[in-house]
Amino acid sequence: METLSNFVNRFCTSVRCYSHPNRSTSQYSLKKFDNLQHLRMGVFGWVRVIKGQECFEVSSYAYSADSAMRFRGKPPPCSG
Repeated sequence: METLSNFVNRFCTSVRCYSHPNRSTSQYSLKKFDNLQHLRMGVFGWVRVIKGQECFEVSSYAYSADSAMRFRGKPPPCSG
């Protein structure tokens, strides 16, 4: 299986954005600009591994907020 960091690098090259790892959650944030200012605007999405399903999830803020309410902390199943 492809690693999360390899997937994020390939994804960012494809959509022309930047990524920054979040070590506390094992996710990557996606940004339009390459800066390291934490808690600043500019993050438009996140990438994470869905454990046990061998797939990656790329989500936007709106999708993550909707999922949190809809699934009450349970991630939605992988599509595809």
